[in-house]
Amino acid sequence: METITQLSPKQEQFAMEFVVTGNASEAYRRTYPRARNWKEGSVHVNASKLLSNANVQLRVEELKEAARSRHEVTIDSVVAEYDAIIKMALEMKQPSPAITAITKKAELYGLFDKHLRRRKDREMPKCSERIIVNFVSPEDKLEKK
Repeated sequence: METITQLSPKQEQFAMEFVVTGNASEAYRRTYPRARNWKEGSVHVNASKLLSNANVQLRVEELKEAARSRHEVTIDSVVAEYDAIIKMALEMKQPSPAITAITKKAELYGLFDKHLRRRKDREMPKCSERIIVNFVSPEDKLEKK
């Protein structure tokens, strides 16, 4: 795949490391090994600056798209995998993995703010709708009939 954006070798390496790790600070440390001895805050600031560069952002998206195409990953394929996990977890009467998969699926569709749990005030945002999830195993369905 030919690169559309023009980047320095370090910017290119940072973009590739970011796609691999998903973490800007770690990508920065891998690109600039001396940064391993820096304070975390300094690494974070420099990584954020580099990641906010429009050309770097464009290259990150190019690399992600290439990876998605190469591995044939689509939202539909990810949702199908989550659905299989949910079904298996419920059949095994293990609600925790099912809840995790449901949460990830909701995040994928933008229905759940993954940062909400980190809010200091711990208040839920006001919503006009509620989502109610009832966990029922196939055996429970048969017993109720």
